Order: sequence, then C-alpha cells, then structure tokens
Amino acid sequence: MKNKSENLLTNGEKIVDLNGNEHIIEKRIGGGGQGDIYSTKDPSIALKINKKDDNNELFETLIRLPIPRNINITLPIAILKEKSGYVMAFLEKMIPFEKSFGKNLSYQKDEIISSWLKSFNKEETETMFNDFYNYQKTGGKLKRLLAYLKCGIVMAKLHTNGLVYCDFSTNNVFISENRKYNNVYFIDADNLNFQEYTKRQGYYTPWFAAPEVIAGGGCTYYSDDYSLILSFFWDLIGIHPFKGQKLDTENDFDSENFGDNLEEKVMNGELPWIRDKEDSSNFKDNGTYDLLVRENSELDILFDRTFSKKGKENRITRPTSFEIIYEIIKEFDRTIKCKNCEMEYVMENEENKCPWCDYENNKILKISTFKLYSDNRKIKIWDFVEEINNENDELSIPVRIVEDFLIDRLEEELFKIKLNDRGIVICYFNEEFDFRIEDDKNNKKLFEKINIENKSTVHLICNKKNNQFIKNILIEVEII
Repeated sequence: MKNKSENLLTNGEKIVDLNGNEHIIEKRIGGGGQGDIYSTKDPSIALKINKKDDNNELFETLIRLPIPRNINITLPIAILKEKSGYVMAFLEKMIPFEKSFGKNLSYQKDEIISSWLKSFNKEETETMFNDFYNYQKTGGKLKRLLAYLKCGIVMAKLHTNGLVYCDFSTNNVFISENRKYNNVYFIDADNLNFQEYTKRQGYYTPWFAAPEVIAGGGCTYYSDDYSLILSFFWDLIGIHPFKGQKLDTENDFDSENFGDNLEEKVMNGELPWIRDKEDSSNFKDNGTYDLLVRENSELDILFDRTFSKKGKENRITRPTSFEIIYEIIKEFDRTIKCKNCEMEYVMENEENKCPWCDYENNKILKISTFKLYSDNRKIKIWDFVEEINNENDELSIPVRIVEDFLIDRLEEELFKIKLNDRGIVICYFNEEFDFRIEDDKNNKKLFEKINIENKSTVHLICNKKNNQFIKNILIEVEII
C-alpha cells in the first residue's frame, strides 16, 4: 500500500488531458478525503487528482448536472487522460479556509497593535495574545460571518436544485487571499449529485462529517448542513465542537490506546458537544464563546440543534442551509468592531459598551425597521448597526432591512447615509421604493436626497412600488 506522500504529484510534473493539453504541476493547494487540488504554471488553471484510480465517467456526469450558472463552484472543463481527475478553472490569489482562518501568523516587533492586545503580550499570557492576534489578523468575527454566509448561499442554491455537495471541509472551499476581498468558491465538486444518488454512498473528510455518514450512511442535504455548521463553528470559535474537557482530561493519562480511541470518538461526534445544554460532561469554555455567540442567542440555538444528541440522531431537526444563512446575516448586521480593542461584538443596548474591553463606543449608526399595521401593531423586521469611523463616511444600507433577507439581493442597496456637521444626509434612494418622512403632513416623497439638520434621529416610511406586501415599513435611523 502506498503512503500518502507517494500519491502526491511533484513540482514540474506534466499531466495531459483528453483534449491533448499539457498542464505542469506547481504545488498542492488543497483537497479533501478523496483527492488533491494542484495549481499549475497557468494561474487560471488547477487540477483535481483523485487518490484512487476511479473511472472518469463520474466527472462526465458532473458536467451534465443542472448546476446553477450563477454559483461559485469550480467545475470540470476537461477530463485527464492518464489519471483520475479533471482540469478546472481556478481564480488567482485564492486560498483554502484552512489557511485563511488558521493560526499561521506571527507578530512583527515593529507592528502597531491596540493597547488591549498589548496587555496580553506577557510570558504567562503569550498563548492568549497569539490567539487574539491571529483572530484579528485573519479577519475577526465579521470576516468569518461573511465567508460562511457565502458558503451557505452556495449550499442553499444546490439544495434548491435537488443537489447534494458532499464532503464539505475547510480544504474544499477557497477565499480571496487579499483580506480586503471576500470571493468564496467551492473547489471540489466530485461527488456532487442528486440526493437520490448521494444517499447511497458516504464521502467525507475526517473531523467534518455528520454521524450518519461516518456510520456508513449516505450524504444528504442534512449531512451537508451539518458539515457546514461544524466548519463555521470551528472557524468562528477556534475550537472543534466536540473537543471538550473529556479529551483534555484523558490526554493527561499515559494510555496511548485509550487516547486514540477517545480522539476517534471526538472526531466522530460521539461525545456531548462542548456547550451541550443537557449533558455538561464534555463542557469547555475557551473564554470567547459567550462573547462571540452569546448564550441562548439565535446562533447558540442553531449550534445546539446541530450538535446536541437530538441533532446528531434525528437529522431532520437540524437547521437547513436557508436557516443558517438567515441567522448569519442577522448576526452580521448586528455586529460592530470596537474602536479600542478591535474585537467585534453584538450591540445589545443603548449604552454600547464593548464586552471585550469595556470601552464605550460612540458614533454608531443604528437602524431598526418595523412593519406597521392598521391596528397600531408594530412588528420588528430587522436591526442594522455599523460603526462610524469619521464624519466623511458614506454608509450603504442594504435592501434587506425592509424586505427581509433574499439570497439573490445580498449586495443590493436601499439607500446611503452620510454625516456632516449639520446632521444626517440620506441619499441614493432605491427606485423600486417610495420614501417619505414619517411626520411630514404633506406626504412628500423623497427622491435624490434629504438633509436632516440638527437631528440624530429620523423616521422614514417606506413602500415598495407595485408590491402590496412591502407597505408601511417604518425605518428608524439613529446616530448613537
């Protein structure tokens, strides 16, 4: 039996596809349980090489599947001639989540860091300093929320078309290497197929798989969502959901076989998860969960529905990909970055004190929207907050604050808000909607822009044209 290293291709190795094109291997850049991804000398081309010499008919079938055209998945463009695998388009300067969110950064002595982070830079707290440093420098909470929001959108689009991805892991999804950008692509679509076929076979990467897949069952929408949420939890919190105190305690014993057996149980999700609400025997607090997630919040409930005994054993009770993206985007819109410590948190009250460093942030834009009814009821639709770094900021307000969240309108704008020394300027109104000031007795519609002078709060009424359901939406704009 060959070692894994013997199956890897080497730099400069030449691979030919069925069209006669020659591809020169540069390096391995990722992969999952079944194969490896290699970059080539052509920066726009990558190769997927199976670890087993399977028949290439699988990839020919993949090309014919009804995969949405507007979806970020790299698909086969040519089958390889003498190896099991295919050629795929590859975006330059993208790296796997494993590398993007991993602990792979080192502190530079001349680097400017916050005073809060410096307070950890002592010998006894060096590990804590390194953890927070890496977390911030790899994008923090907001970067992770946005990355997994986009993963969830890809997964939801596949599931809508009856397709199961299979084998989701942090090596199979890539993100822009430049941290200013947030392009996300799934790169390993080998096993993607209709659930009717994927439920017959289980493909997975250790540490990411749903229990039923590990037990020999097939891949389904439910196992896709499980792997996605597990990966999201791991990158957001920095710890695997089942690596709790049992593993920490038993590793203290000098029993190699027992330790291996326990680690396998952890990997397979057989232990209680680290924040289990019914079984605390494997509880672990790394000091950040309550600040990043908050107990009994929507995200906390989402994780518990996935990793609890009920979620592991009864897969239909797990959150769907649509629920995942809905809760992530709500969390994203309520999260701001502290000006002092540069950590991120959910703003939960008017005091707006950072839970990480107790700094009281000010100049925060807060928008809440409500559906107004004729019987004077007011039902909350959305909350949106964003920090204001300077008076010249031009803040883009998403259309989802009045429509609720639609996956195809993620980037769409409702209007912009600017600040000046006299007050608030609201401008660039979306033409699909009508806007007016709530207390304007003349009921005058707003078009290009409106200056709200000497006020830190304004109320707008919004109606979508030719839509009877999106009517009488109250938009409360406030500068805190």
